[in-house]
Amino acid sequence: MPSVLVGAWHAVRRSWISRNAPWVVPVLAAPLPLLLPWTGRFLHAGYLSDVLGIPAECVHIPFYRNFFIALEPPAITAFVAVFLLGIAGWARYNHWWFGTRSMVALFVPLIFLVYVLTIMQASLESAGGAAEQAAADAQQGKRPGRYRGLQGELMCVKPLRKEIPVYNGPVPVDRPVLTFGNAGDDLWLWDPSGSRGRDLSRHALRVPAADVTLTPSLGGSCPPD
Repeated sequence: MPSVLVGAWHAVRRSWISRNAPWVVPVLAAPLPLLLPWTGRFLHAGYLSDVLGIPAECVHIPFYRNFFIALEPPAITAFVAVFLLGIAGWARYNHWWFGTRSMVALFVPLIFLVYVLTIMQASLESAGGAAEQAAADAQQGKRPGRYRGLQGELMCVKPLRKEIPVYNGPVPVDRPVLTFGNAGDDLWLWDPSGSRGRDLSRHALRVPAADVTLTPSLGGSCPPD
């Protein structure tokens, strides 16, 4: 690692980056407070919306969790950027890129861009895999594992009125459903029943939060009224 840092220093020494660092660094850092929470929400959406059919904005997720879970992909990206700079720096220091400077200047950013896109794709696939595992756990009556601050719970639903408005109903009252909480007037639930088909996103249903009560399931089942 020290040799990589030394190589990165050789890459930026007496370069456009070092000459313009006083304004380049603040410009690049300024969007991070907004970009990091968006990245966290993006990963949560890959888990909730893309697989389970639950809108991510309808689940309460603390702001700091959106911020901190997004640090991992940029940290890996920064490490790769420093690593590539280290290689370019040692090539510059030893004059290995003599006559191929333009090629290096083209391919190093291109490799970095491809790696960033790969990290984004891998993060989404990881979110999708975690959501599918959560669905499988719920279908087996087990509490799903935590994913980046999201914790699903198997709960029993009891309507407070005889008829309540339901999206993609009816609401199952004889078996537990999966819930991640709510962030507004509507409560999104996920029905583990296989009768809803193989498309996991079609298992999601929405009810007014004020029209139902939730109680923890007992051994993967709901007691009769």
